[in-house]
Amino acid sequence: MLGLAGGSGVVPLMSMLRLARRANRPDLMRLVVSVRSPADLYYPDEISGPETTVVYTREAPAGSSRPVGRLTAEDVRPLVESDREVYVCGSAGFCDGATNLLLEVGVDVQRIRVSRWGPTS
Repeated sequence: MLGLAGGSGVVPLMSMLRLARRANRPDLMRLVVSVRSPADLYYPDEISGPETTVVYTREAPAGSSRPVGRLTAEDVRPLVESDREVYVCGSAGFCDGATNLLLEVGVDVQRIRVSRWGPTS
C-alpha cells in the first residue's frame, strides 16, 4: 500500500506504518508525507525510515536532497505499484492535488481511497 499524507493527514496513515513495522514487513506500506517545514512534521522522531519520504513545501532542513516545493508526479511515480491501493489523507486541497497526481501517473481511480477534511461549501 502507498499512503500520501498532507500535514496532519499523516496521523491515520501512521498507524498503518506502525503495523507494517511491527510485523517486520516494510513491503506492506510506503508513506509520503508533505509538510511545510520541519517544525510542521508530526512524529519527527518516529517517521524516518526506508519506507518513508518527507516532502517539504516551504522550508527544508539542512542537507535535504529534494528542493522545497509541492508534491510532484516524479515524487509519486516510482512508489506506485499496479496492484496496490493508495490512501490519500489531508486537507481538501491536498487530497485533490494528490489524487490528480496519482491519476497522472496511471493509478486506476478504483484503487484510490481518500479521507479529506475542510470546508464543504
